[in-house]
Amino acid sequence: MDKIVKNIRDVISKKQDVLYEQLNFGACDASVEAFKTKFSLQFPDLFFEFYQAFNGSVQNARPVWGKMTILSLSEIVSEKKVLDSKQKKTHWNHNWVPFLKENEDTFVCINLTTDLEAYGKIIQFNSQYRHQPVLFNSFKLWLEAFYFLISTFEHDIVIENNLYRSYFNSKIEKLIN
Repeated sequence: MDKIVKNIRDVISKKQDVLYEQLNFGACDASVEAFKTKFSLQFPDLFFEFYQAFNGSVQNARPVWGKMTILSLSEIVSEKKVLDSKQKKTHWNHNWVPFLKENEDTFVCINLTTDLEAYGKIIQFNSQYRHQPVLFNSFKLWLEAFYFLISTFEHDIVIENNLYRSYFNSKIEKLIN
């Protein structure tokens, strides 16, 4: 198991706070393999390591990332099918895979295009907008941001103050300066 996934699991297990109750236990190997057969896309290994630790948010969970919940593997399959069917009406790309959901229009996705410059980047998709901003350059960077938030702040504070945006903005400032 990658160190960042282990750290996330350890912090959530140790704190046993609201966040612990909001996440499903990890997906079993059979579920991961079944998920992989649904797509002809190359996922980073870290994606599955995370899902083997936590298979998304429980039903009717409070948000865990800003206003978003983490989709389970089965929810990813369902949501992607819906989004792929709307591709002609929106700016959706079938190489994007949603893993966080705010509402029917807004998702955070991993870009699994074959374009090496775009592969693995974490984007925010909103069907109402043409531009889909890159939030993180990799799934690992998203995991690091998630770990930073859950290890530094109480879960309720993260949600209420959208501290994930503060973390993201500080990363950008470091890149610029």
